[in-house]
This record gives sequence, structure tokens and C-alpha cells, in this order.
Amino acid sequence: MSALPFLTPFIPSLFAYIDPFTGSVLLQVVAAGFLGTMLFFKRIKFFVAGLFCGNAACNTEASDHDIDE
Repeated sequence: MSALPFLTPFIPSLFAYIDPFTGSVLLQVVAAGFLGTMLFFKRIKFFVAGLFCGNAACNTEASDHDIDE
């Protein structure tokens, strides 16, 4: 998609139109794909970190929120 601005002078006429509904659906698909990919790799990162140092040692977020008794 980044090459499209450079190719437009070589295309005699572009007849491209995306109606608002289609544009919003495409935007939702791209956003969901991006966020889903981020969460997927975040889970993999925590899984691999848990394999190497154990769940209790690596889970610093949970230990910060624990209540001291």
C-alpha cells in the first residue's frame, strides 16, 4: 500500500471508491488483527518467561498488587 502514491502518476485513471460502511468494516478488521496479534505475542512472551524463571519469580505485576498480611 505504501507504493500506491508513487504508482498513481503512471495509472491513467483510478476508479476506486470505498463507501463508509465498507471503510469502517475494513478499519475494524485491521484494528482487530493488530490488537489480536499484539495480545498473541504478549501471551507467548509471558509463557516463555514462565518456562525460564517460574511463574512466581517472573510475575512482578501480580506481586506489586498483593496485599501484605
